[in-house]
This record gives sequence, C-alpha cells and structure tokens, in this order.
Amino acid sequence: MRHFRHWTAWAALAIGITVAAIALPRLVAALIATPHTGIIDNYALNSALDNDRLKAAESAFARATGWYRSDDYLAKLGLVRLILAARAPNAEERDRLYAGAFDAFRAAIEVSPVNPRIWTWLAHAEQRHNGPSAAVAQYVAQSIYMGRYDSKLVVPRLIVAFQSWRFFSAEERHLVAAQIQLAWETKPEELVSAARSETIRAIVREALGEIGQREAFDRLSRL
Repeated sequence: MRHFRHWTAWAALAIGITVAAIALPRLVAALIATPHTGIIDNYALNSALDNDRLKAAESAFARATGWYRSDDYLAKLGLVRLILAARAPNAEERDRLYAGAFDAFRAAIEVSPVNPRIWTWLAHAEQRHNGPSAAVAQYVAQSIYMGRYDSKLVVPRLIVAFQSWRFFSAEERHLVAAQIQLAWETKPEELVSAARSETIRAIVREALGEIGQREAFDRLSRL
C-alpha cells in the first residue's frame, strides 16, 4: 500500500507538471496581449489610434504568438500591421508591413482555417496591397463558405467584393448576391453607404431584384 501511495503521488505530480506546462504558454501570451486587445473594434480597422499605441500592440501580439499560436492573436497582429502599412512613410516600410500582415493572416488560417473573419481580413489586405484580383475573390468566397450568416462580416465582405467583382466566377457571384440580400435584411443603411458608384448600385439592384426589394433600395438610396 505504501508503494502504491508513493507512485500515486508521483503520478499526480507528473500530471500537475504537464498541465502547468500546457497552461503556462497560454497564460503568458494572454498577459502580454490582453492590454492591447481592445484596440481592434469588432472587425473594423480602428484608424483613429496613434502610431505609438499601434507599434506597441504589434510588438505585444508578436511576442504573444511566440508563446502561444492563437488564431486570434495572429489575426490581430495582421490587422495592426495592416493599419500601420497604410500610414507607412515610404514604400519600403509599407511593403515590409504588408508582408508581415500577410504572414500573420496566413499563419492564423493555418491554426483555424474555418475562421471567416481571417479570410475577410486577408481579402482586405490583398486588395489594399495588390489591387483587385482573383485572389481577393477567392478569399471572400472562402469567408462566405465558412460563415455566411455572420452579420458583422457581411458589409466588410461586400466592400472588398464590389471592387474585385469582375474576378468572381458565376458561382461566387451567386454567393455575393446572397450576402447582398442578407445585408439588406440586417444592415440596409450600411449597404446603401457601401454602394457608392453606379456600377456597384447596379450589382446591388440586380441581387435585390431577386427578392423584390429593388424599389425599396432605390427609395432608401435617395434619402
């Protein structure tokens, strides 16, 4: 019995050490990242932040991901770099930050390939840096596949999709049309605001015509 208690104690100690080893990296990463997580407002880019806070956040998220490869921390790292890239003082710095943003987003997708937010942010990064493309269309489509009913992502997806519309396949355009219809049901004013040009309004009107809402959209657009 004494030997049994002895081995039980050692087993309990080993389990405790294992649990601590697993939990410690997450805890350290959280302690590093938590003071900076509030700088990202939902899924939008908080462009009102000063550069010093953004650079501090970039450093914190980079250190946090060194401890624990969380898709959330990696995505936030990419977002901060995306904001900083738009403010870069020269082309070399801008390209470096965009490359870092792409690396962070792709690493986040490796951790969580079914996270629709990350695909949306990657689409925005691709279009901001390289312009409209088939890659943007692919990323938007992936975001829709992974979370088509996420109302917070509908308008951000459409904003980037409208700019790369010519690169969408017929199947992908059908997906986007369904997102337009969902945006009309959940965020009509934001949809009207996103449809700034005649070309985009034509896309929106065609999609809403399928559900008998074209005239309603026209009325709201005139307000």
